[in-house]
Amino acid sequence: MSEHPTIDGCGPKRPSTFVYCIWNPSRNTAKIGYTENLERRFQQLQTACSDRLIPWAYYPGDRVTEQVWHEALTNCGLKKVGEWFDASDGMILKGFLETSLRQGGKDWWR
Repeated sequence: MSEHPTIDGCGPKRPSTFVYCIWNPSRNTAKIGYTENLERRFQQLQTACSDRLIPWAYYPGDRVTEQVWHEALTNCGLKKVGEWFDASDGMILKGFLETSLRQGGKDWWR
């Protein structure tokens, strides 16, 4: 995993925002979003959804990174509602996880 830049030699700087993927296995959809607080955002989404959600992966990123994902997935015809996309073929989940690991992120369940 790559190191984040340091400030005044005080150790790794934590990224301020993250791009994340959350999977809804009941509907086989995935949400791509961005946030400053992963745990709080997941709890907000879980509270608003009666289906069990599974946090999938995340990596340092911002609104622009999120928009790149949204545009690419929309252009592939995978957009369902809002920021939720069809995950039935597994390619979104696989692609997001691979990108996350390359960008120094993590699979959320570890």
